[in-house]
Amino acid sequence: MSQAVVVAAFIVEDGKVLLTRRSDTKTVAPGLFHLPGGHVEFGEQPQEALRRELAEELSILTPQIGPPFAAFGYTTPAGVHTIAIVYLVAPPSDPIQLDGTENVAMVWAAADELGLYLAPDDPVYQAALEGFACAAKYAGFPVRRT
Repeated sequence: MSQAVVVAAFIVEDGKVLLTRRSDTKTVAPGLFHLPGGHVEFGEQPQEALRRELAEELSILTPQIGPPFAAFGYTTPAGVHTIAIVYLVAPPSDPIQLDGTENVAMVWAAADELGLYLAPDDPVYQAALEGFACAAKYAGFPVRRT
């Protein structure tokens, strides 16, 4: 059995979190919504991995990454035990542009709308709920309001 580490961004704007829908061609969770992010490569620091993933997948070139606030584990269908670390990330000043291969759609969801996109037993659902509490706790962290 192998192990992997992934990082995810909790980006909140106007009281809503950014969720992206994974491509139907993805091996893990195809077609499902999740918090944007991806795998930490060997030798890479988690925050650097998140910067790279946000640039590659959403064209966010200079993200302001805040504190990690949640971590959870899961096992992929291939048997890879995966640890996920979720970070608070400030909304970018530039428009978000989906890469179209890793992520094919995006939505902004309020806490009471999470069930429309995430299953209640999905650890991402719980992490998103924790993210809303974290964003309120770190009220001084940049949160853009339009």
